[in-house]
Amino acid sequence: MCVATCAAWLTATTCQAGIVAATGDSQTSAYGAILQYQFNRFGLPAQALRFASGGASAPIYTGQATDIHADPPHAHDFGADALNSGAGVVLFQLGVNDSFLEPDQFAAFQTLIGAEFDAFQTAGAQVIVGANLPVLTNPNDARYALADERVRTLYNPWLQTQAAERGWLFLDNYHAIQQQPGWQSWYSDDGLTPGYVHLYGGQKVNGITPGYDWLSQQYAFGVASLCAGDADMNGVVDGADYTAWADGFHQLGGFAGGDFNCDLLIDGADYTIWADNFSPGSAAIPVPEPASWLLLVVGSWLPVITFGSSCAAAPRQYAKNCSPQLGKLGSKAAGQKTTSGAAETGNFCARSRRAAQG
Repeated sequence: MCVATCAAWLTATTCQAGIVAATGDSQTSAYGAILQYQFNRFGLPAQALRFASGGASAPIYTGQATDIHADPPHAHDFGADALNSGAGVVLFQLGVNDSFLEPDQFAAFQTLIGAEFDAFQTAGAQVIVGANLPVLTNPNDARYALADERVRTLYNPWLQTQAAERGWLFLDNYHAIQQQPGWQSWYSDDGLTPGYVHLYGGQKVNGITPGYDWLSQQYAFGVASLCAGDADMNGVVDGADYTAWADGFHQLGGFAGGDFNCDLLIDGADYTIWADNFSPGSAAIPVPEPASWLLLVVGSWLPVITFGSSCAAAPRQYAKNCSPQLGKLGSKAAGQKTTSGAAETGNFCARSRRAAQG
């Protein structure tokens, strides 16, 4: 049984995630507003920015059409804004607004967003691509069922393929949310009545709705998976990261203190993640081993923390579509604000050694 919320099978090569930019539509604006809280809660030394707008579609995202929610309204390229902010990691979720439009906009979406993805790749940014969430059926409007079908059969599969081909993480939000108890009760487009697209429903905790709390977790843990073992997120897993783990061993702590699986306890599972991702070129020494007393303690835990099918440590490989079960969190977002108004939509996914799906 996996005891970690961030999964013990993370892997990373390099991750310079000092600035993380969430980009997309009004769902991104909502989860992005609490992303910094998630980073702080789990000790991720990163700054969250957001470049998102209610009603955003591919033409608006890429600056081909006016963002009416910008202040003042103007056309701008959300992806370029993210790169210009200095973001090392870009979070992308978009497509539901496009799925509502007639005639079908999927071909145009592929062209516009494909060019945007090329720009991310050229800039060397790491990207986490999130699947769009389900659109619930509205008995009074057939467009909602059609939009969900397009999201499920066209937009999300294309985004997943793009992530795989470019070596990016893909978060299967569409299926992962459906594994959460009572997930449909999270849907409300106004915060008062049941809805179909937004996650403004449910009992708030600290002002955060359960749906956006959950969604922001998926992206926070995705960032953690990119930086597995890299406590200071400086782009290399080295002896300094081992020292952070060793200094905090057997204590409560966050990612920067060596808690690489985000369960808020620094233990043997976190050492395994660090060792699996240690960069040989970062030091002229072998992988450091814990002191003998640490080995005894770590060894006594290994049957629990390493042998579950979903807890196996992973080698480096391309992003897998996965939807592991995660804990609960929430955050405040810094950065440019273009918030949502219109009804539209905008998992932590790790790369698993067994290509396991969480």
